[in-house]
Amino acid sequence: MRTRAGICLLLSFAAGVGLFAQSTAVLPQGAIDGAVAPNSIPDVVAFRMFFVAVAETPAPGVIVSAKQQAKLNPIGLSAADQSIIVQELAQFKAALTSVKSGAQNATGATAPDTLTQSLIDRLKSEMTAAGFQSLQAYVQSEKKHMKAFPVPLMPGHH
Repeated sequence: MRTRAGICLLLSFAAGVGLFAQSTAVLPQGAIDGAVAPNSIPDVVAFRMFFVAVAETPAPGVIVSAKQQAKLNPIGLSAADQSIIVQELAQFKAALTSVKSGAQNATGATAPDTLTQSLIDRLKSEMTAAGFQSLQAYVQSEKKHMKAFPVPLMPGHH
């Protein structure tokens, strides 16, 4: 059963169907279904979902895994831009792992949002303009496959 689910997820990447599976389940209050309202999903949230789906911990001596390559191919990045994003995603994954889930700052922005925005800014400055535009367009197009859920308040943080 576990292998079957893994194969279905991998096939959705390989077929270019998208990074996120659709379902007809009723969503909780405050959730955003990208199939219904893709523009309602904030860009930083969409980028974070994409980054989390693509980021991997690099294996020794491996620059990009076959799985990661398959996820990045639809974007059409140059080798240089792809190298930049793979390196940045490895650092992003490590930083995101070290952040407490649901941590919020005084403005209500989550620590993952802050990390994601920092990565977006770095990629924008490090990648070619065409490469970043391709990445941005791809993430926007994938919003229709995403579902965003509100971060629940932690006890005592009302």
